[in-house]
Amino acid sequence: MSEIVEFEKFHPRAVKLLRKKKPFLVIAEDEPYYLQAYALVRSEEQRIGRWTSEDERAYQAAQHPQ
Repeated sequence: MSEIVEFEKFHPRAVKLLRKKKPFLVIAEDEPYYLQAYALVRSEEQRIGRWTSEDERAYQAAQHPQ
């Protein structure tokens, strides 16, 4: 499988933004402000009705890393 397909499976939103040539921020999960930024994104996406159950599962998993 091509590398881009693997990237898209891992993070489809990032690949979508790259294809659109739109600037975006990258915050790795080991950055001290990662969870704060994630919570801010979650709040805004919920406000506009774009937060999905899949988004929530990923968010909850990030809150409790293994």
